Amino acid sequence: MNIRMKRIRPSFLLIFLLASANILQAEGTLFSAWEPELRLIPAIQISKVEDFDLKPQFSGRVEFISNFFLTRHNDIEYRLSLTGGYHFLGKSSLDGGYSYNGFSAGYIGMLIGAGGPLYRDIPDRPLSWRTNLGITGELAQYANTYNQFFFPSLRLEGGIDYHLLSFHGGSRQLFLNAGIPLEWHFRRETEINFSAGIYLSASILMGGE
Repeated sequence: MNIRMKRIRPSFLLIFLLASANILQAEGTLFSAWEPELRLIPAIQISKVEDFDLKPQFSGRVEFISNFFLTRHNDIEYRLSLTGGYHFLGKSSLDGGYSYNGFSAGYIGMLIGAGGPLYRDIPDRPLSWRTNLGITGELAQYANTYNQFFFPSLRLEGGIDYHLLSFHGGSRQLFLNAGIPLEWHFRRETEINFSAGIYLSASILMGGE
């Protein structure tokens, strides 16, 4: 069972790479541009189990996102994003004589979002904003056990994108991105389970204007 979990996690990334390529190459696609993005997300997760106190736990993610641009209206671009990655949650402290166990997980999800230029009066407009709302589903395994479980999460995030450079005749644009993701995790064994962190990422916009 442990070996099976280790094989499942890398498959999330492969699934999204293949899905993104197939969607982008489909005839009559609704998407004007594609933007693959690789993220690192350190965060603090707050957990509470019935009859016990709130405790913080360190959380870390490596995440791949495929951003598909749908349409633009008044300088605001709308997008649909598919996401997948690996999630690690550390064990909490032993304060009070007990601790909450950590886990590792693979996950997939879907986000809808919008973005646009941050400063309209700057000619090159290298900075832009973005916001996303979506859901993810995680298949997890508690640390040092064979216990596996599934749970969904609701995510809200906002961030800033910096246009670093253009290449390949201007058809490719490299961005550095940073933002704050907030998530509520619907885990059956917890009364409260949410996280807040910072994402740092790089992305390449392919196509579009």
